[in-house]
Amino acid sequence: MDPELVRQRQQLVLTHIVTIARDSRSDSSKLKRFLRRYERSPGELDDIIQDAMLEATRCADRFQARSSVETWFFGIAANVARNHVARCSKRKGQMESLDESPHMMDAESVHRPRDATMDVSQQVEFRQLAGIVDVTLSGLSPDLRYTFDLACLQEESYRDVAEIQSIPVGTVRSRVNRVRTLLRSRLKQGFADYAT
Repeated sequence: MDPELVRQRQQLVLTHIVTIARDSRSDSSKLKRFLRRYERSPGELDDIIQDAMLEATRCADRFQARSSVETWFFGIAANVARNHVARCSKRKGQMESLDESPHMMDAESVHRPRDATMDVSQQVEFRQLAGIVDVTLSGLSPDLRYTFDLACLQEESYRDVAEIQSIPVGTVRSRVNRVRTLLRSRLKQGFADYAT
């Protein structure tokens, strides 16, 4: 690729990142509204935004201009937020497991079964199902993945997704339908019950 074109794209990305950073100071900014689906705490939200800004700046040379800079950045911010939530959940789980260690448990909780209703084969099946969904979604283009994430995983209305991504509502419907069709075809191979 032409070095001058790469430099221009980097400059475009950095300019947009500065604008997004300036806009995100407001609690009602589009970015903060978007990220509140992942994290509600204002302090944690600011950390996610800072990390996303750093990651986008670091990856500015990889921007391919297949979508708008804002869409590209929001995809990065969503990934950073998901990773942040996963790390926090893991830490919380570790703290809970420490709380449940034998020297920290009371007499009643020592004799209580962890979860007698949990079927191991069902857990394995759900993990396999989640793996297929994760692999399928990670193979999507950033635009498709972002639209599907907003509309189906974050349960935003199609109109809101269209506004966030600056695309027509019909494009949102089309993208969501394409992803659902792809997921159905992948799930039919081993999880037909879930492919409806």
